Amino acid sequence: MSQRTILFVDDEANILSALLRSLRREDVRILTAPSAREALAILDREPVAVIVSDEKMPEMGGAELLARVKEKHPDTVRILLTGLRDVETAQKAINTGECYRFLTKPWNDSDLRLTIRAALEKFDLTAENRRLERLTELQNLELAAWNADLERKVAERTQQLIQSKKMAAIGLLAGGVAHEMNNPVAGILALTQLLMKEAADPKLLEDLRKIEGLAYRCIDVVQDILDFSRQSKTDQRELADMNVVIDRSLTFVSLYSKQFGVDIRREPARGLPKARIHLNQMQQVLLNLLTNACQAMPGGGRIVIATRHDDARDRVELSVADTGSGIPPEALGRIFEPFFSRKSEGKGTGLGLSICYRIVREHGGEIRVESAPGRGSLFTVAIPAAR
Repeated sequence: MSQRTILFVDDEANILSALLRSLRREDVRILTAPSAREALAILDREPVAVIVSDEKMPEMGGAELLARVKEKHPDTVRILLTGLRDVETAQKAINTGECYRFLTKPWNDSDLRLTIRAALEKFDLTAENRRLERLTELQNLELAAWNADLERKVAERTQQLIQSKKMAAIGLLAGGVAHEMNNPVAGILALTQLLMKEAADPKLLEDLRKIEGLAYRCIDVVQDILDFSRQSKTDQRELADMNVVIDRSLTFVSLYSKQFGVDIRREPARGLPKARIHLNQMQQVLLNLLTNACQAMPGGGRIVIATRHDDARDRVELSVADTGSGIPPEALGRIFEPFFSRKSEGKGTGLGLSICYRIVREHGGEIRVESAPGRGSLFTVAIPAAR
């Protein structure tokens, strides 16, 4: 502990000298001031543990000085030195909380030392309490931050669990429905194609072709439902570079993007760790994100596909950013729900992003979206890196 400072204030030099002699063997640093004004100047310059002031001084008495010290330096312990006739004044100062104790002239050296030691202990206790209060406040702030983070993580995990259970239940139901639809749709398609071979009336043939197109549309929907309900096999996964997924996907989507006037730019990360993935399924995820991005920019735009390594969480991230119309806030929380679609009727089944969500979750990863109307969208797929 550093040496503490005691300040004696008295307008009589012989009193100050006597006080210094009384405490010459104490492990303290002692300063003196011949007036209240100089004492206040010292207190403004440096910390003082204990101040001992005479009551009878010109310009300002000791009680008034200690009252000012209490306002400006409340942790400094205040002691009033007074004559026997002024004991009532000293008691009044103590009762109003303006000083710690008082000493009478002439003083007893032993009493003076004991009083100073007690005052120093009070100062040390006050300083320690201040330190503990600050420490407690900081710890409370940290605890509040941890609690908030924990609540956020619990809410996220709960939402993920609800979403997973919801999708599992819907997937089970959808798979059953799809299988039941397959046979009649296949029968309709087969009979329609037989009739098309025998039809001589051009108007009838045109109608049959419409039926055939609608049947194929039903087959596509059924296939989407089956893809949604089907669980992936972990033994079909392999160590692969996510940049390879980009290369394979662009082969299929480049012509499609040109039809929309969309420019696709790649920003692959170098030295990217590999991930254990099902290549075809991950390619399906990226193709779905790229297709949606193109459809969000019917008048043309730009897509940026990037990869990076999240060092903090040791995950490989694949992101797709577009300059399209964006997603309104009320739809952001639902875009991964099965059969939820913002496309016009007949343009989509509302299962594409749900399938992406299921595939990514089965890989132990997460898919998230950031978007605002008129500012485009950013989809990020994060998969644990393989070690």
